[in-house]
Amino acid sequence: MSFLTFFLNLLTLVLTWPALLSIAVGAGLFATWYRRTIATRARVLGSESTQSFLLRHVPALQDRVWPTWWACHALISTVGRALIQKQRDVSYRREILTLRDGGTVALDWSDPPARDASDKTPVDIVLILPGIAGSSDEGYTRNAAALCTGLGYRSVVFNNRGQGGITVTSPRVYNAACCEDLCEVVVHVQSTSPASRMAVVGFSMGGMISSHFFGMYSRERKTNPSMRDPTAPPTRVAECNVIGGMGLSMPWDPIKCRVSLESTVVNRGLNRHITNNLHKLVQRNSANLEYKEVVDSVPGGLSHICKSDTISEFDQRYIVPSFGFSSLHDYYNKASPERHISDINIPVLYVHAADDMFMPGKDLPEDKIATSNHCGMVITKWGGHLGFLEGSLPRGDTYCEKVMCQYVTALFNHSHELQR
Repeated sequence: MSFLTFFLNLLTLVLTWPALLSIAVGAGLFATWYRRTIATRARVLGSESTQSFLLRHVPALQDRVWPTWWACHALISTVGRALIQKQRDVSYRREILTLRDGGTVALDWSDPPARDASDKTPVDIVLILPGIAGSSDEGYTRNAAALCTGLGYRSVVFNNRGQGGITVTSPRVYNAACCEDLCEVVVHVQSTSPASRMAVVGFSMGGMISSHFFGMYSRERKTNPSMRDPTAPPTRVAECNVIGGMGLSMPWDPIKCRVSLESTVVNRGLNRHITNNLHKLVQRNSANLEYKEVVDSVPGGLSHICKSDTISEFDQRYIVPSFGFSSLHDYYNKASPERHISDINIPVLYVHAADDMFMPGKDLPEDKIATSNHCGMVITKWGGHLGFLEGSLPRGDTYCEKVMCQYVTALFNHSHELQR
């Protein structure tokens, strides 16, 4: 008997009506279970006015989230987005910006299609911040830039020191508690188009840095209001026209994030992968003399730093001493965005998945968001860390990207409806 004959006989046996009936019943039960327990609507938190605004202007929040049925596990959703989702085409125009202390960052601009010459209104800007070891080349940043440009906005991705192919030209890099570099970038971006409005969107650690900025910006605007002529470039960050922003899959509490990322074999594997990328950041810039002096001054030097197995070990061995924090606990307390929620007075939306391995749903600051007049939060049941895959073949836009597009559009078109 040939293999083909054997296979056809086996197929005939399997496709008898009892087998087909069993398959149909199983598929029906699975579909019912999926709809009732997996495909649920996201929870929307915030003040009454914030929730009303979101439900009016972000249609995705009215619908069920339809996670990819075979990728409901957080790790599969997280890794699957990077491996499976189709990356949108985006054409960057690179600008190198030298900061006050001699540090260098790269800004990758993407311009919208040319408008009618008679349209003289300024083009609004979306400033995008990648995650801890990310750059403008990450799939999620490329998609965000392309989507915002497609909506008619000018997008710009802020590559941190040493990222995006840039060599470190200063004694230090960046950390999750510091937004000074972002402040300089915001002032510079605003000066390129003084009359434009700006939204800031941060992914993961980029969301943490953005949140520090939102708090600082709000306090500065309150104590020292801007008197800038809209046609003149700003001289300080409070004179910039940042109308709101977003934080996506952002760790709210680094201490709890550390516990989660070191709790299971799967999470530890992801933790080690990110730590290895941080090793590469230090290694490829160790030839810079000023930077090398700082690295060499750390107890154990470069080799000790690059033996870190976890993000927290890397932070303890490198970030804490090089930035002058008294301890890892001191750094993580100062890096927590929770302490800024009550200060923020511009509309900011945070998007999280309850199964995010960086910040599980039980650790999200729901109570503080619920009492904020300006911050809102969307929590999906599934999605992992920056995953949010939807559909059986998740090549298109993720749920998170849909919410981002709709919310950014709402900010630029309807933010006057919100209390400022």
